[in-house]
Amino acid sequence: DISDKIKQAKQTAHSKTQDLQLIKSGRSMYSKFNSLAKKKHQCPVCLRGFPSDAELDKFVRTNTNRMQSVEKSGAIEQHTKDVQVAQTQLDDLQSLLPVYQNAKKQQHELQSLEREF
Repeated sequence: DISDKIKQAKQTAHSKTQDLQLIKSGRSMYSKFNSLAKKKHQCPVCLRGFPSDAELDKFVRTNTNRMQSVEKSGAIEQHTKDVQVAQTQLDDLQSLLPVYQNAKKQQHELQSLEREF
């Protein structure tokens, strides 16, 4: 049934969108961690102070490497494409719904007419 396929396509599109948002928020989070760590000279998660600039630099470098690895992997671009494909499939199915409903209605009308004859 097309309604089931639309429901499944909605779930897929929603899931793909959430995956993309998660990756983007992770990138944003590490960037904010770096800014806050530099500003306050402490870990923004556990609030532990950095006893030296070298330790702060290591923290920033680790987070920067995490962000760069996401960029290099192409994960954001791939997830963006996945979202677009899922959304296109959903849009296509939804555009077919009126046609499907009309065909079902005509099928029932035809069956009624056949019974009358």
